[in-house]
Amino acid sequence: MRELQQDAAPMITVEVVQATPRPIDHISMSMATCYASKSDVTYEKMLKRVKSAYSRGHMSVFEHAWCTLSVEGLSRACLAQLTRHRLISFCVQSQRYVKQDFGEGDLSRVCVPPSIKYTDQLQEFCKLVMAAQRCYQALLEAGVPPQDARYVLPEGTTTQLVMTLNVRELFHLLDMRQDPSAQWEIQALADKIDRALIDVSEEWADLMHVRYPCLPGGNLI
Repeated sequence: MRELQQDAAPMITVEVVQATPRPIDHISMSMATCYASKSDVTYEKMLKRVKSAYSRGHMSVFEHAWCTLSVEGLSRACLAQLTRHRLISFCVQSQRYVKQDFGEGDLSRVCVPPSIKYTDQLQEFCKLVMAAQRCYQALLEAGVPPQDARYVLPEGTTTQLVMTLNVRELFHLLDMRQDPSAQWEIQALADKIDRALIDVSEEWADLMHVRYPCLPGGNLI
């Protein structure tokens, strides 16, 4: 597993709400059905089946295991990328019905790109963001509906969401978004999703490691 991009987007948090309790067992059983094989086998045999399915590209069996994740601190700019994965089910906090509460000079709900955060442009960036936040509050106080006042808010404004996806789509998401060519914030999100699921249980850790090549003896690269 590559080094996690923990510092790129420190505001992003990922919590596993629910996940298939025994995903290796579940996927192995699905594969056994396809080939009329025994389903009552050892865990080692089940894991071998799952690895074989992945290496062969037999990905339909991975659709039978799933997870639901809660994500906070993601920018609206990054959300636009994430929701391109159309096989994921999303529920996102509404800016139409939920008024955004910004304190004076409060940048805790704005994602600052590293290319700005560590340069002389940070002060100008913060100045413009706070001006947009003040404009938003002024529009609300003038009676403008939140669904219209939100148009002035920066793309870096953070949000929260719940997402549910099967493991086939999960692996596709991680393959696309952990790639070095992916944008930095969604790389960080993908890394945190990966880590959160590894931490669910030993079985989920084994499943997530199916994506990574191994050295002789089974040690992960």
